[in-house]
Amino acid sequence: MAPLSIQVTGKSTISRHPERAVLKVTVKAEGNEKESVSNQVTSTSNEIHRIFKELSPKAEFGTATLDAPVTVFSSTGLSTWSRNIKDANGLDIGQAFHAQSSFQAKFRNLTKLTEVTGKLATYPLVDIHSIQWCLTDETRQSISSESRKLAMRNAIEKANDFAEVVGRAVVPVEIDDGGQKSFQQPVQQMPRSMMQQMAGELEMSSTSVADGNGAINMSPLDIRNTGTVQVRFAAADED
Repeated sequence: MAPLSIQVTGKSTISRHPERAVLKVTVKAEGNEKESVSNQVTSTSNEIHRIFKELSPKAEFGTATLDAPVTVFSSTGLSTWSRNIKDANGLDIGQAFHAQSSFQAKFRNLTKLTEVTGKLATYPLVDIHSIQWCLTDETRQSISSESRKLAMRNAIEKANDFAEVVGRAVVPVEIDDGGQKSFQQPVQQMPRSMMQQMAGELEMSSTSVADGNGAINMSPLDIRNTGTVQVRFAAADED
């Protein structure tokens, strides 16, 4: 009987609801006095630092407690710079001073994330840049294993479909790990207009884009993982 070789690509896609969220915040001010803008940013930054610290109580060895809403957070130091202000004729008429710091916090409690985001939106010097939805390391590892198995099953199903038409049975003889695409962790931007809307809401829903009807939608976007595998099959009756 003539030799038979079938090469197929197995694919898999798995979606999961986010378990964590990384909130990125910037504090910045501008004015004609360096000391004033620096003090404004420092004062607001200290307040935000206090909020995150209270949300991330530490256990004995310095890691966040199991019920801490925030598992970890970090911040940058104060940075300042200036730029020349020019008039309509291009002549220097003074200087504008800038100050900035930034924060990043990983939330375990997504309900608390909504509450904190709404509160920070009321701070005049705060820009909430984005919320990135993510999974725990344990879930990522579990999904990676499941994704490989599903991709292989998909390859076997495809090969059997082809083999059935030609009246042969096939077995896998070569497997090439096509790899997994990085987890697609969606990032939702928070423009100033959305922040202003959030600040005006007395009641926050559990969601992160405006729905067009005056309500705030901060529902986490599902995280997707895709995997592929290249498999070569040969007829089972070949020597």
